[in-house]
Amino acid sequence: MSGRWVHAADMGNLAPMSFDDVLQRLHHLSGAVPGLHVYRPMAVHLLNVAPAILAPQRGSASTLPWPSSGQLDTMLSPFVFANLQTRSSLYGFSGVRFVAQERKNKADRVSFLGPNGTPREVGATSAAAYVHSIFKRAQVPTRPLSVHDFANALTWAAFPVSKWLLFCALYEDYVDFFANDARQDCSGRGRGLRSDRLTNLDEAGVVAAGPEAREMYFGHALIEHLLTGQESTIYAPFWVLSQGESRLNSSDAAVQSAVLLEAGSVGSLDNGLDLVVARGFQNLFAASSLAPCPAFCSVGLKSDSGFGRSPAVAPGAEFEST
Repeated sequence: MSGRWVHAADMGNLAPMSFDDVLQRLHHLSGAVPGLHVYRPMAVHLLNVAPAILAPQRGSASTLPWPSSGQLDTMLSPFVFANLQTRSSLYGFSGVRFVAQERKNKADRVSFLGPNGTPREVGATSAAAYVHSIFKRAQVPTRPLSVHDFANALTWAAFPVSKWLLFCALYEDYVDFFANDARQDCSGRGRGLRSDRLTNLDEAGVVAAGPEAREMYFGHALIEHLLTGQESTIYAPFWVLSQGESRLNSSDAAVQSAVLLEAGSVGSLDNGLDLVVARGFQNLFAASSLAPCPAFCSVGLKSDSGFGRSPAVAPGAEFEST
């Protein structure tokens, strides 16, 4: 079986794309690829508002410049902050902001509590510090000119509550890790298998949820792979949220109402799927150890048409992160 695993590091050496190209590709693929349909409202919205927001720095240029983190925040905040009162009452989500990723010195530190409550400082450039920024300050560090970080912002816009629950789980795992890690020199990069699985879900996961068990591309490195037009086939972890985890029943009246409210306010029932996925994540993450992904799917672009293809579960060994 040909193909490879998707990994965020694979994306670091790609030639830069214009923001125009990224938006046009997002608009095309979100209408053509079933797993990307949930991002269609964002694609239409961005094409409508980006020219006006980016006009001051565009000048007489023929193409749109890449937005700053603040401009990206302005463009996507209608999705991130939609129905905030309902989302907050159900899941404690109060919104996030996309902020510039500050240049950090190696001497800069972020504090967790170590064994016996002693302070444990980790590098400000570590993965733990990134999670700390989101959980403690509700700020998502975002790099300029980065398709990867743009794709991450898209997933926050489409699945704000689900992403928030995932980062709450990641933060709790880091807290537990440092509380039980007695090493004197801790880089902040260490984490357990559960955190690895959560990170792979965030970076490269495909989830199936909702009344028809719809397959949706959740991982932002996976979305980046498609936006950058790579022809190779990749393997992505495939998380199927069971009926008990993802589908609503009569006891979920508050969530049902919220789903309908979101569908009406944002203009697409797809956006209500965030709360359905969030319910699945809430149950999935409640387990003391996150079960491994039971399967993976092949995702790629057809070389003859440029269209994406929906995921299909491929046979293979259980997915484990590396």
